[in-house]
Amino acid sequence: MPTPVIHRFYDRIGVFYDWFEIYEGRAKARAKDLLELRPGERVLNLGAGTGQQQAHFQKAVLPGGTVYGLEISPGMAQLVLKRTGTPICLADAAFIPCASNSFARRAGGARYPRGGQ
Repeated sequence: MPTPVIHRFYDRIGVFYDWFEIYEGRAKARAKDLLELRPGERVLNLGAGTGQQQAHFQKAVLPGGTVYGLEISPGMAQLVLKRTGTPICLADAAFIPCASNSFARRAGGARYPRGGQ
């Protein structure tokens, strides 16, 4: 799907996206448990969405840690910043704009090719 189409789609549904928590909540909680986040870690959250998961991750890495969000949708990125105050980067998860060893953990529902990690 072309990037502008993705932007428009998620920018429109952003404020309603948390409603999907009914369907995704258990999977997201399990994923957070499997990450075994620890205080002091730096975490990259791919496809940060509305920031709900980002906030949970941030609590898990405090004190001393930080969760950095990566989001393709400008509207969703603004929601993350407004809701969490954590750093957010507007970018495509297929082309992560940082060194691969910059983070202790990478998490998220974004899909990217095997080589794009």
